[in-house]
Amino acid sequence: LLGARNGALLRRMLRGMHVRRGAFTRADAAHYATAFATPGALRGAVHYYRAFVRGHGAGAATATPPLPHRTLAVWGMRDPALLPENATALERWVPDVRVLRVPDAGHWVMRDAPDLVSDALVAFLRQR
Repeated sequence: LLGARNGALLRRMLRGMHVRRGAFTRADAAHYATAFATPGALRGAVHYYRAFVRGHGAGAATATPPLPHRTLAVWGMRDPALLPENATALERWVPDVRVLRVPDAGHWVMRDAPDLVSDALVAFLRQR
């Protein structure tokens, strides 16, 4: 479905799940649609989400061991897919997590707030 009609739904998702006007241009969306048209690319992306749901679905959370790594999660608080409440209690799976909540960002946080995301990543990576 995502790849049908030359990636029409994918293009709409790319252009519609952000907050900052112009975060994804038509040319940007076309570039992503072309990349996902590569054999196996779209299937791999979808399988990433399928694996996540299977690994963290009902009953699986108790069987999943926490990740031991220091982690920065950058969360768009206006994301229509990953809702703000999903960013709570992440310590259950990632004990050393820092959540940066970006109020005026959607699903594509790095496109809605590129400077903020870049600065946060650099600062996080500089920490020991």
